[in-house]
Amino acid sequence: MSSFEMRRKSVRLGSSKVAVSYPQALDPWFDGLVEPADKNVLPRKWVRLSAGNTLGRFEVLASVNPVAEGLDLGEALATFWERVSFLLVDDLRDAIAFHAAALRQENRFVLLPGRTASGKTRLALWYRAQGFDLETDEIVTASPGPEGTSTLVLGGALARPVILKASADANALLRPGETPIAHED
Repeated sequence: MSSFEMRRKSVRLGSSKVAVSYPQALDPWFDGLVEPADKNVLPRKWVRLSAGNTLGRFEVLASVNPVAEGLDLGEALATFWERVSFLLVDDLRDAIAFHAAALRQENRFVLLPGRTASGKTRLALWYRAQGFDLETDEIVTASPGPEGTSTLVLGGALARPVILKASADANALLRPGETPIAHED
């Protein structure tokens, strides 16, 4: 099997689903984050990350937005997940989506809402270094609890690789023995 062979998978968040495809060589970036695609359904919303015309460069094409070309790996992954996130939230019908990081530790839960580039990821990684498990640094969903209650249930988190969007040294934010795979400048 060639490393240029495309994987066809999907990403789900609540009732929303987006078809995705990417080169097999990028499997480590998607392991545990995607599920098998439904081969019997023609996807309405999709995002494709593929090798570009220049070695080490990538392009991202989605069912919305123009193609993004000439991207390095970090830029391509950030663009890919940004477009997947938009399509998932746009089609979400069973919950409210928050732009937030979410972490948990046993029965404790931390929600860090904020705009893009507001520092959610860095603060989430600090919590992670304190022993919390990072659920997401992008999207958290909340939906109504059982009928007749006023409970709000945090129901989902968009799992994706952590992508730091600044050129600062990330090593202080990693757990011992971890190394970043790529870094977006």
